[in-house]
Order: sequence, then structure tokens, then C-alpha cells
Amino acid sequence: MTPDFPLSARLAAQFWRLEKGEGVDAVVSIDPIVLREGLRVTGPVEVGGVAIGAENLLDELLRAPYLRLTQDEQTGYFREVVRAATERLIASAGQLPRLGAMLGPLTDAGRIAVWSADADEQRILAQTSAAGMLARLDAAGEDGYGLLLDNVSGSKLDAYLDASFAAESECRPDGRAAVTLTATIRSGVPAGVDFPFTMAPGFSGVERTDLGLHVTALAPPGGVVEGVWIDGTPAQASYGTAHGHPSAGARVTVDPGADATVSFRIVAPARRGAAPVLIHTPLLVDPAVHTGEVACR
Repeated sequence: MTPDFPLSARLAAQFWRLEKGEGVDAVVSIDPIVLREGLRVTGPVEVGGVAIGAENLLDELLRAPYLRLTQDEQTGYFREVVRAATERLIASAGQLPRLGAMLGPLTDAGRIAVWSADADEQRILAQTSAAGMLARLDAAGEDGYGLLLDNVSGSKLDAYLDASFAAESECRPDGRAAVTLTATIRSGVPAGVDFPFTMAPGFSGVERTDLGLHVTALAPPGGVVEGVWIDGTPAQASYGTAHGHPSAGARVTVDPGADATVSFRIVAPARRGAAPVLIHTPLLVDPAVHTGEVACR
């Protein structure tokens, strides 16, 4: 996956063509929260003798299967959940107005993305929040800042991740604004649980029970990333340009029950100040997001 959803979608379509010998008309991405909210409208489905609804979907889809099922059983189980939920949604035509009202805010939050192989359709999609994170970031213009979280350990422990985000501004002596982006990441991984290798392989040198993340900040074009700190200490980071946006990234490891704060200081592109709009990777929780604006002379 990349922040540029049309790019990710074209890659997925090509992988499908190489594997299956078929072209695709569209690529659609949804996250588990979309499925959860859909079941809130349609009611639960039953899979393997378990009723799965909005209240227990995250546990039954993202946590319990990795603890009680083999890898092959997991694949069959997930397919069965998708089949049952799809059939329930199709059978709920009378709930279309409620489902439609649900989909709009979820798309604006980055939980639904759509790409079409039809050029005319894609031109329309590209003007909406359904075009993905980069499109949402670009739509914010000089006020758009991004915080991206990527799992580097190959684990399924993101199901225990919580976070809060902030974009706070202050004026520099030269009249430009400095924006500090902050991601505070918390691990709710329970102590004493024996996670199977398929759930927590511990790749990239990360302990099997730790959250290993690469946190990336994207600045507006013309912005400058001044530095990166983890828990207040200057951090080793990579700097560059990603999809036309100045960027910096740092790796952070969070122990079970602990938290870590990653901060990026960015000089805003304009002298007028900053009213940052913060776009972040969607999580299984709705994180607290704080932004503060300043006007500079």
C-alpha cells in the first residue's frame, strides 16, 4: 500500500491480471470499521456457530481467530465472514438510505477508497475523498499535513494499537510558521498471552509482543522538515520527498502496555501562518486529533 491509492490499485489490478489472467473494472478498499458499521445497520451474521455483529466484530475478526485457528482455518473463516456479510448487505435493500448515510463519513475518514479502470469514472473519483489519503491531503493544499503509520514487524498486533494525533503551530522570528506534528502511540497488547508465530512473527528485529511501526510525516509542497524526536529525544530519521511532499520517517517500537510519542517539526510553506489540516492513517479506534492555528507576520 502507498498513500497514493490509484497507484496501489493499479498495482493490485496488475497482480490480479498476472495471477488470474483477468482484467478488473475497479479496486475497492474498505477497513474493518466499514464492515462493523454495516452490521450495525443490517444486524449480525452467524459464522461457525458464532453471531458476529457490530459489538464483537473486531474481536471475532482481528484477534480471536489468530489465537484459536490454524492458518488454513483462518483463511476459510475470513472468506465465510465476507460471504455472510455480503449476502446480508445485499438482502438489506430496505436499509439502503441508512447504509448510504453511513458510507459518506467513513469515506471522508479514509476508510473507503475506490479506483476505476474507466478513465471517465476515475476522473470523477479523483475529485472526491474516495480517491484515498494522498488525494485528501492534496485537497487541503498548503494546510495539509499527513501522519502515516506502517507496521514493520509483519504482526497482526495493530488490533491492539491506540493513538492520538496533534498538529500545533507557532510563529518563527522570520515570520513563517512552524508546525509540530505529534503521534502518541499506545500498545494495548495484553501481557502473558502466547501469540502464535503467524500473529506475531517478530520480523525486522522487533520483539514478538511489541508494536513495531514506521511513522512518516508528509508536509505541504514547499514545507521543510526540520527534525524528528521520539519521546523528546532527537531520533534517527530518513528525509526525502514522497509523492511531491517533503517527508521524514522514523521507526518506533512500543512495549506492551506502554506508549511512545513521535514528533516532527515542519516549517510551513507560506509566511501567513498555518491552519493545519491533519490527515492520518485510519485506526480501529477514532483517535483524538488536536490542531492549533496561528497567524504570523
